Amino acid sequence: MIRQANERDTSVIHSLVCESIQQSYSPYYSQEILDFFFEHHNLANIREDILQGNTYVLEANGSCVGTGTYSDNCIRRVFIHPAFQNKGYGSILMDHLEAQILQKYPKVTLSSSITGHPFYINRGYYDVENAQIPLKDNLSLEYTVMEK
Repeated sequence: MIRQANERDTSVIHSLVCESIQQSYSPYYSQEILDFFFEHHNLANIREDILQGNTYVLEANGSCVGTGTYSDNCIRRVFIHPAFQNKGYGSILMDHLEAQILQKYPKVTLSSSITGHPFYINRGYYDVENAQIPLKDNLSLEYTVMEK
Protein backbone atom coordinates (compact mmCIF):
# COMPACT_ATOMS: atom_id res chain seq x y z
CA MET A 1 0.00 0.00 0.00
CA ILE A 2 1.24 3.49 -0.86
CA ARG A 3 0.10 6.42 1.21
CA GLN A 4 1.06 10.04 1.62
CA ALA A 5 3.59 10.46 4.42
CA ASN A 6 2.69 12.48 7.47
CA GLU A 7 4.88 14.21 10.02
CA ARG A 8 4.76 11.18 12.35
CA ASP A 9 6.59 9.20 9.61
CA THR A 10 9.66 11.45 9.70
CA SER A 11 11.86 9.30 11.95
CA VAL A 12 10.80 6.04 10.28
CA ILE A 13 11.62 7.44 6.84
CA HIS A 14 14.91 8.84 8.12
CA SER A 15 15.90 5.45 9.57
CA LEU A 16 14.97 3.65 6.35
CA VAL A 17 16.95 6.13 4.23
CA CYS A 18 20.03 5.95 6.46
CA GLU A 19 20.02 2.16 6.57
CA SER A 20 19.60 2.02 2.79
CA ILE A 21 22.47 4.45 2.25
CA GLN A 22 24.74 2.54 4.61
CA GLN A 23 24.05 -0.89 3.16
CA SER A 24 23.52 -0.10 -0.52
CA TYR A 25 25.93 2.78 -1.10
CA SER A 26 28.93 1.85 1.07
CA PRO A 27 30.46 -0.55 -1.49
CA TYR A 28 30.46 2.24 -4.11
CA TYR A 29 31.09 5.51 -2.28
CA SER A 30 33.72 6.82 0.13
CA GLN A 31 32.81 7.64 3.72
CA GLU A 32 32.95 11.37 2.89
CA ILE A 33 30.32 10.92 0.20
CA LEU A 34 28.21 8.73 2.48
CA ASP A 35 28.38 11.52 5.06
CA PHE A 36 27.13 13.96 2.42
CA PHE A 37 24.13 11.69 1.72
CA PHE A 38 23.37 11.35 5.43
CA GLU A 39 23.43 15.14 5.86
CA HIS A 40 21.42 15.75 2.69
CA HIS A 41 18.72 13.33 3.88
CA ASN A 42 18.63 14.59 7.46
CA LEU A 43 15.51 14.70 9.64
CA ALA A 44 14.81 18.37 8.94
CA ASN A 45 14.94 17.93 5.15
CA ILE A 46 12.74 14.84 5.28
CA ARG A 47 10.24 16.63 7.53
CA GLU A 48 10.15 19.64 5.19
CA ASP A 49 9.42 17.41 2.19
CA ILE A 50 6.66 15.64 4.11
CA LEU A 51 5.07 18.98 4.97
CA GLN A 52 5.11 19.90 1.27
CA GLY A 53 2.78 16.94 0.71
CA ASN A 54 4.76 15.12 -1.95
CA THR A 55 6.40 12.36 0.08
CA TYR A 56 5.00 8.85 0.05
CA VAL A 57 5.48 5.71 2.11
CA LEU A 58 5.25 2.20 0.68
CA GLU A 59 4.06 -0.28 3.29
CA ALA A 60 4.05 -4.06 3.33
CA ASN A 61 2.48 -5.96 6.23
CA GLY A 62 2.12 -2.70 8.14
CA SER A 63 5.81 -1.76 7.92
CA CYS A 64 7.46 0.99 5.92
CA VAL A 65 9.57 -0.70 3.23
CA GLY A 66 10.11 2.27 0.93
CA THR A 67 9.74 5.98 0.43
CA GLY A 68 9.83 8.48 -2.39
CA THR A 69 9.36 12.21 -2.89
CA TYR A 70 8.74 14.41 -5.87
CA SER A 71 8.90 18.13 -6.46
CA ASP A 72 7.40 19.53 -9.65
CA ASN A 73 8.50 17.00 -12.29
CA CYS A 74 11.53 15.71 -10.36
CA ILE A 75 11.59 12.46 -8.38
CA ARG A 76 13.79 12.58 -5.28
CA ARG A 77 14.73 10.49 -2.30
CA VAL A 78 13.57 7.09 -3.52
CA PHE A 79 14.75 4.39 -1.15
CA ILE A 80 13.68 0.81 -0.58
CA HIS A 81 14.80 -0.91 2.61
CA PRO A 82 17.67 -3.29 1.72
CA ALA A 83 15.70 -6.35 2.93
CA PHE A 84 12.98 -5.55 0.38
CA GLN A 85 15.11 -4.61 -2.64
CA ASN A 86 14.83 -6.60 -5.89
CA LYS A 87 11.28 -7.71 -5.04
CA GLY A 88 9.33 -5.21 -7.17
CA TYR A 89 8.73 -2.60 -4.46
CA GLY A 90 10.85 0.02 -6.21
CA SER A 91 8.79 -0.37 -9.38
CA ILE A 92 5.54 -0.03 -7.45
CA LEU A 93 6.76 3.17 -5.81
CA MET A 94 8.14 4.61 -9.05
CA ASP A 95 4.87 3.85 -10.90
CA HIS A 96 3.03 5.89 -8.28
CA LEU A 97 5.45 8.83 -8.31
CA GLU A 98 5.59 8.95 -12.10
CA ALA A 99 1.79 8.91 -12.33
CA GLN A 100 1.57 11.86 -9.93
CA ILE A 101 4.04 13.87 -12.02
CA LEU A 102 2.64 12.95 -15.44
CA GLN A 103 -0.74 14.39 -14.45
CA LYS A 104 0.87 17.84 -14.69
CA TYR A 105 4.12 17.51 -16.67
CA PRO A 106 5.13 15.87 -19.97
CA LYS A 107 8.30 14.26 -18.60
CA VAL A 108 9.87 13.04 -15.38
CA THR A 109 13.41 13.87 -14.25
CA LEU A 110 15.62 12.51 -11.51
CA SER A 111 19.22 12.42 -10.33
CA SER A 112 20.58 8.90 -10.18
CA SER A 113 23.17 7.41 -7.87
CA ILE A 114 25.54 4.72 -9.13
CA THR A 115 23.38 2.04 -7.54
CA GLY A 116 20.09 3.28 -8.99
CA HIS A 117 21.24 3.87 -12.56
CA PRO A 118 20.58 0.35 -13.95
CA PHE A 119 17.13 0.32 -12.34
CA TYR A 120 16.20 3.63 -13.98
CA ILE A 121 17.58 2.56 -17.38
CA ASN A 122 15.36 -0.54 -17.18
CA ARG A 123 12.38 1.77 -16.49
CA GLY A 124 12.97 3.72 -19.70
CA TYR A 125 14.96 6.65 -18.34
CA TYR A 126 17.86 7.99 -20.35
CA ASP A 127 20.92 10.01 -19.40
CA VAL A 128 20.66 13.76 -19.91
CA GLU A 129 23.90 14.88 -18.31
CA ASN A 130 26.59 13.88 -15.87
CA ALA A 131 26.86 16.30 -12.99
CA GLN A 132 28.81 16.69 -9.80
CA ILE A 133 28.59 18.33 -6.42
CA PRO A 134 31.89 19.59 -5.03
CA LEU A 135 32.62 18.39 -1.51
CA LYS A 136 35.45 19.13 0.90
CA ASP A 137 39.04 17.97 0.36
CA ASN A 138 38.75 18.16 -3.45
CA LEU A 139 36.18 15.36 -3.51
CA SER A 140 33.02 15.48 -5.55
CA LEU A 141 29.85 13.44 -5.79
CA GLU A 142 29.18 12.45 -9.36
CA TYR A 143 25.65 11.60 -10.45
CA THR A 144 23.57 11.32 -13.59
CA VAL A 145 20.56 13.49 -14.42
CA MET A 146 17.99 11.32 -16.21
CA GLU A 147 14.63 11.82 -17.94
CA LYS A 148 11.71 9.75 -19.10
